[in-house]
Amino acid sequence: MSPKMPSSLLLEEVEWLLGGGMNPAEVSAALGKSFSAIEKAAERAGRHDLRTSFSAERLLSRRATT
Repeated sequence: MSPKMPSSLLLEEVEWLLGGGMNPAEVSAALGKSFSAIEKAAERAGRHDLRTSFSAERLLSRRATT
């Protein structure tokens, strides 16, 4: 994926990968984007469903490392 991928395309990819059974950590790794970058793109696009998925996963991964 291009580092300059438009947010709309990024979110389409995120939604497709999540729908295919990947978890947010796998989606983030597959797209080469941080949880934060995906959350911000989702927030700007009004996709609170996607933002919530990545916010929750980021919090869980933070707790697992502390």
